Amino acid sequence: MSSRAAWTAIGPKPIGAGLSGFGTGTLPNSGRVTSVAVVDASTAYIGAAGGGVWKTTDGGTTWTPLTDTGPAISTGAVGSIALDPNNSNIVYVGLGEENFSSDSYYGYGILKSTDAGASWTLVSPEIFSRSRIGRIAVDPNNSSILYAAVCVQSASTAGIAKTPMGVPPGLRPHWAAYAVRSRTW
Repeated sequence: MSSRAAWTAIGPKPIGAGLSGFGTGTLPNSGRVTSVAVVDASTAYIGAAGGGVWKTTDGGTTWTPLTDTGPAISTGAVGSIALDPNNSNIVYVGLGEENFSSDSYYGYGILKSTDAGASWTLVSPEIFSRSRIGRIAVDPNNSSILYAAVCVQSASTAGIAKTPMGVPPGLRPHWAAYAVRSRTW
């Protein structure tokens, strides 16, 4: 069996065959998929460079865009998605595409959902302005501790950001930088 035969395209669909340019083709379309987070065999989230966050609850047969409406963000570019390992209804989305291609998009913070993607809150846009968040991780022993792999405008300001311990639920976490060529937030 070839490796190609072992994979099945399940969507959401990118720009249609024979069409070119951003935002063309049959809508909705996702564009480049940059991240995936799996809850179980039926439920998964994907993040796309030009299409925000999508969710399936039927194993990929259908996909629903989750961030077409909600907090005002400058782009729908998604760089990363993370689920709280202690509560899969809590979803974090790092905005900004960390592909570093000529048409990659910046982001302005982290989206947080506490209801499995039904609603979103924009977290720390003042800290992550014009950033690309390539990875988010939630501490499995303490859900109030998050790590974010961040590039802010250039590689010289890239680094790891971390929320401090003990952030009460519902409050906006304050981020502290850890030295990997990083500035202090």
